[in-house]
Amino acid sequence: MKKTMIVMLTMLIEFALLWGVSFTLGWALIDIIFLGGLAIFGVIWLTKVSGNLGKQAVNAEVRGWNGLKIEDEGVDINKFNLSPVLLGVILFLIISLIITIVHYWSYF
Repeated sequence: MKKTMIVMLTMLIEFALLWGVSFTLGWALIDIIFLGGLAIFGVIWLTKVSGNLGKQAVNAEVRGWNGLKIEDEGVDINKFNLSPVLLGVILFLIISLIITIVHYWSYF
């Protein structure tokens, strides 16, 4: 139940953020909903990837200078981790893609 609420809240926040951007720029929401969702997904994904790469870079630097390995946090392989927030972003992206295709179907 808690995870479902987090997924729904994530989708609601993403919708509100994109609606605010469309209102501020004076564009139609349908025009930016998919690309905005894709941009938000990209930012979240790159943040997760860059955190792991930063740990690996520090570990490589320490090992290069003194031959020791940092064992405190441990550096893992970047695995796809489906958290409730990431699931909400992916579901929003899929729903916005479907809405965009249905809306612009006459142009295909």
